[in-house]
Amino acid sequence: TAEITLAIIAIPTSIFRHVLSGTQYGDVPQLLYSLCLVLWFMGFAKHWRRVQFAYANRWGMDTILQDEIKQPINPRFCGEKQPSPLNKLLKVLRPDKQKQFRGSIKSMLAQVMFMLVVVVGVSTIEYFAAEFDAQGNSWAYQIAALALIGQIKVLDFLWTSYFVVALTDWEQHVSLADYDTSKARKTFRWKFINTFYSFFYTAFFEGILDPDKCKSAGGCPRLLHNNLTIVYLTYIALSIVDVVKPVVSLKYRIWKDGEVEREAKQKKPEKRSFLEHQAKMDSYRGDDHTADYLEIVLPMYFFVMFSMVAPLFSVGLAVLCIVTQLRADAWKLLLGCRRVFPDKAAGIGGWNVAVGVLEFLCIIVNILLVITQLDLVALLGFWPHLQELLLENPVAVKTLIFFVALNVLMTVRAVINILIPDKPKALSLERARQNLQRLKLLEKQITAKTSEWVKIRVTQDLTCPVADKAEPLQRGHARFEEPLPLLMHRQ
Repeated sequence: TAEITLAIIAIPTSIFRHVLSGTQYGDVPQLLYSLCLVLWFMGFAKHWRRVQFAYANRWGMDTILQDEIKQPINPRFCGEKQPSPLNKLLKVLRPDKQKQFRGSIKSMLAQVMFMLVVVVGVSTIEYFAAEFDAQGNSWAYQIAALALIGQIKVLDFLWTSYFVVALTDWEQHVSLADYDTSKARKTFRWKFINTFYSFFYTAFFEGILDPDKCKSAGGCPRLLHNNLTIVYLTYIALSIVDVVKPVVSLKYRIWKDGEVEREAKQKKPEKRSFLEHQAKMDSYRGDDHTADYLEIVLPMYFFVMFSMVAPLFSVGLAVLCIVTQLRADAWKLLLGCRRVFPDKAAGIGGWNVAVGVLEFLCIIVNILLVITQLDLVALLGFWPHLQELLLENPVAVKTLIFFVALNVLMTVRAVINILIPDKPKALSLERARQNLQRLKLLEKQITAKTSEWVKIRVTQDLTCPVADKAEPLQRGHARFEEPLPLLMHRQ
């Protein structure tokens, strides 16, 4: 529903952008859309946090204790049992601190090296695209965009299949939940750089570092529009493979077993039970959990940051992708994959950080897109003095506009957070009532147990042989307390 609301805004934006094209006000629809997009995402993030707290309270997940949940052990952890820091008599699996520190350092350095590979790959593609375009190849930049999506997918496959596993193993995580969380964080950082680096470079740096290429491509805005259209469309189309994979795997295993049974018994295979059917399914692991979240988060990053370039196309494709992915995930969890390990959660966990980061990126990137991709001179036609200053000193004026717009939008965000709390008043009142009910229930239980204990003690001998034989405590003992002055006076 939220994306559909933004699509309704994108439709008139695209219409007026086409109608006003070539006039002084040709960039005004994009400017207004960018402002609406920022305000829309502020409202979306606020609504999401409130809904998350409401459902956590409704399902009783806001009072869970992690100590009550025994997390599965990471099967890839290599370590020995050591005395527990809480109880020296117990031995638990604990990582070696030195190995963990060295592994974390190596993991961070390796991640930096892999991100440099992305930079080199994008630079190589951009170089050859410029060379082919100079030779008269009219499809040079379209082919470069396809090569870019090929690099993104190949490097993503290598990262998720090999590199991230080795890097996370170095960090010595004991529980499977910590192991999967660490892999998810690294995978998100990697995919963010691998997917969006080329767009940041084209939008904000290529016009400064390589202006001739932008001119040969028809301008940096046109080049950015070309890359965004091809890469975004191809990226979402290839994501269908992740949905089809468990279906194909399940059908193949069932067919293979049927062939074996027909060869052995020469008759129709027997109907399988629920447990046998579950055994043929793929297990839903932490990697699958991370991949499903990324299939929602990355398209959202796409259209929240760069949809101003092509509003209707970006938002429409994002709506289709997210709605399809949600239905596909529901089908996969219910019918395509094995039943998952049950666990409690008060929300989406670390992915809330991704949404919070996107809230700031939405503001910063859209302001920069307005400054770099739109005709500011024409937009400032209503302010002749500032228009003249922009022509005389464009860097200083653009910097001033960026920081003024940034402070205004950040102030709006702060005001929204003050006026609309993440936890509604009705929810806070409901939690207070629930806490009062828990307290009263606990008091009743304690009163009942105390009454029962008193009845038992009264019916028995009141003497205690152990207490009678115990020697009085002397000064210096940890439990010795000085007698009250009144008692000393009476003695």
